[in-house]
Amino acid sequence: MTIALAFIFGIILGAGNWAIVPLVSDRIEPFDSEPAFYIGQCVLCLSALALAWRSGFLSCLTLLFGAWAGLNLYPLLLGTPEHRAWFLLGMFTSVLLLIYPLVCGIMGWLVRRLLTRYKLHYLQTRAAGVQSTKAPGERQTHRLG
Repeated sequence: MTIALAFIFGIILGAGNWAIVPLVSDRIEPFDSEPAFYIGQCVLCLSALALAWRSGFLSCLTLLFGAWAGLNLYPLLLGTPEHRAWFLLGMFTSVLLLIYPLVCGIMGWLVRRLLTRYKLHYLQTRAAGVQSTKAPGERQTHRLG
C-alpha cells in the first residue's frame, strides 16, 4: 500500500470513529461512548497491525497520522457548533487515542522483522547445508551434510 493510500485509509478510519457512535449508543462523541470507543480502537489497532506487517512501519505511521486527521476533521466539518468550540482540545486528546494502535503497529513491524530475519537465516543455513548428488541423467536428490 502506498503512503497516500495509507493516509486516505487513515482519514476514513478516523472519521469512522465518529460515524459509528450514533449506531451503537445514544451519545454523539466517541470519547463518551464505551462501545464506540472500543470498536474504534479495535479497528485502528488491527489496521495498524496489518499495515505494519504488510507494508512496514512508515505506512503504519502514515495511517495513524491520517486517523488523527480524520478524528479531527470529522467534528470540524460535520460536527455541531459545540464540537467546533472544543476543536483545539480535541486535537490534543485525539493523540491519546492513537497510543494503542501505535503499539500494535510496532508489534506488527517487530514480528515482521523477526520472521524475515529468521526465514532468511533458515534459508541461508539450509542452502549451505544441502549438497547436490545429481549424476548426469538422474533425478535431483539432496543430501544434508
